[in-house]
Amino acid sequence: MQPTVFITGGAGQVGLALQRHAAASNYKLLAPTRDALDLTKTAVTTAFIVEHKPDFVINCAAYTAVDKAEIEQEAAFLLNETLPETLAKACTAHGIPLLHLSTDYVFDGTADMPYNELNPTNPMSVYGHSKLAGEWAIHAHCRNHLIVRTSWVFSADRSNFVKTMLKLAETRPNLSVVQDQRGCPTSAESIAGALWQMVVRLQQHKDFDDWGTYHFCGTPATNWYKFAVEIFSQAVEKEMLTNAPTVTAIPATAYPTPAKRPAFSMLDCEKINTVFGITPSDWRGELVVVLKALQTRNI
Repeated sequence: MQPTVFITGGAGQVGLALQRHAAASNYKLLAPTRDALDLTKTAVTTAFIVEHKPDFVINCAAYTAVDKAEIEQEAAFLLNETLPETLAKACTAHGIPLLHLSTDYVFDGTADMPYNELNPTNPMSVYGHSKLAGEWAIHAHCRNHLIVRTSWVFSADRSNFVKTMLKLAETRPNLSVVQDQRGCPTSAESIAGALWQMVVRLQQHKDFDDWGTYHFCGTPATNWYKFAVEIFSQAVEKEMLTNAPTVTAIPATAYPTPAKRPAFSMLDCEKINTVFGITPSDWRGELVVVLKALQTRNI
């Protein structure tokens, strides 16, 4: 029988990438639009799961406007805590494994070594607090879960740092980019690939019991300034830009934002490699693919 996967947030960066993976597999996909399924309504979401009885649920839906979350706290917690709790309870009631996407922003960025899954969390923003609350809700209500924390997501879809930099480069010959925040750019495609590999593993091994939290991100670690420089270098090489803008490295204090970001959010991905055989992808190679996609779309 064809396994069914229910994806929430199917219109987001990772959700769209997951749909591409599903299209190339023998799995049945459920990825309703916002108009078709209002995920902010607990009863409606629960009823959808009861009606369709998916074999797996992958939660990619989230409130991701980090700065706006400082003001729109209720909206952030509704999607980042209440929805995961709803899914966790429904999945437990019907024996469905739950995969959930989380973030490096659950950490405070004061470490000097990559964070592993056992390191203490200490979010500094409403967004980070809401995502951590979602993790806690899943831990509390669904034993058979896989939480995947990732970072600095980019793709050819939706809004992200890569597309923002390319847009700014069209009109600004000089740009200033923060250099004292270190992390790991991660393509949505590689995240989707990791999640899909997990689903396949669960489908093939019904006795799987290594539930819990995992880290997955791109490699090597970098900062926003170097990330921007690489974007422009590749874009010029592909003739997407005639000239790369001059990029000036600045401290985060020179670019204040409503939400505080972790200065260091590198993630240790050893656990996901040990359990699932999933290795980090080189974000520079992933960037080549993303730029090619954007070039094809003439964006």
